Amino acid sequence: LELLQNKVVVRLARSATASETQRDQTNSLHPPGEKQRASSLRVTSARSATTQEHARSLQLAARLAHRPCLS
Repeated sequence: LELLQNKVVVRLARSATASETQRDQTNSLHPPGEKQRASSLRVTSARSATTQEHARSLQLAARLAHRPCLS
């Protein structure tokens, strides 16, 4: 988050490529054992922020940019 000439610039992480997402999903898939059960349920792929989430983060960034510095 940066403030440049009264403009709030929010840097968003790039979304994963298809091959990265596939690799991450493949790494998480394995036969569930007692120790592996919790992690095997954690098969989620990276996704980009929705429009609503993006709008909320921009509103938050704008509010934070206008707050006085505490240091």
